[in-house]
Amino acid sequence: MNQKKGFTLVELLGVIVILGIIALISLPPILNQLNDSKDTINSTTLKLIYSAGEVYLDERQNDYKRTPDNIFCVTISEIAADNKLNLPVKDASSGKEIDPGKYVKFTVNNHGGLNYEEQLYDSCTPVVN
Repeated sequence: MNQKKGFTLVELLGVIVILGIIALISLPPILNQLNDSKDTINSTTLKLIYSAGEVYLDERQNDYKRTPDNIFCVTISEIAADNKLNLPVKDASSGKEIDPGKYVKFTVNNHGGLNYEEQLYDSCTPVVN
């Protein structure tokens, strides 16, 4: 008897369907992980901007008095002009350049340190006490 070895069409289609189902189940978590990593990079970029801004303010303590509740507003372009940051800064989520005219907002805490939120502002009103 001659028996041919191999798989039938139904068996092959069954395997393809099973692999497709596995791909559909595993794809969303993988995509979510990629998006989360972009957010992490974006958060890291903001922290880099704020660190550069903090150095910028530290070097200008005569201009930016560390009195509690003072609010300082500095643009990304001011920080970059002082060679504390390289332009362009790109947003990791969208890949677009972050507008160098955006403001970094610092608030002086009770200990004379600087606090910030991970957010850039289109406008900012400084408060000096």
